[in-house]
Amino acid sequence: VNSKAYKIMGEFLPEDIRTKGYQMAEAYTYLYSVENSLRLFIEKVAKEKYGENYFSQLTITHNLQRTIAERQKNDDANKWLSVRGTELFYLDFKDLGAVIENNWDIFKAYFPNQEFILAKLNDMAECRNKIAHNSYVDDIERNLMKTYYNVILRQISDATEK
Repeated sequence: VNSKAYKIMGEFLPEDIRTKGYQMAEAYTYLYSVENSLRLFIEKVAKEKYGENYFSQLTITHNLQRTIAERQKNDDANKWLSVRGTELFYLDFKDLGAVIENNWDIFKAYFPNQEFILAKLNDMAECRNKIAHNSYVDDIERNLMKTYYNVILRQISDATEK
């Protein structure tokens, strides 16, 4: 941060808001890591099962297909936006749970049961919505996200080493 910006931030932002900002950055980091790790995990498992054209073989609801198409169209129209990547990167956090659920036959070997992963993703999605709308995520919610971050990443990393 340059010194002028830091000075302005110090004059206009109360200390508690700055502290909460750092705490929110921590919460966002857990969310970002889990979300993108899940995308890569889904891609890896689906590619192993279906090959390079895996996405067309996955069961993706019509609503999610429409979401992907609309977001791709928006990105095409706004060239200044960075490219997201594969179709999975056009889906929201909660949508990744739907992909796992709707393709349980290829993911069941990696989780004890559906509820194991879906319940955690749903809880994290609630926190994600608060983060996305700049609401504060308190210590309990941050600790939950940190715990789920560790549990989910351990589960999928152990599973992919099989």
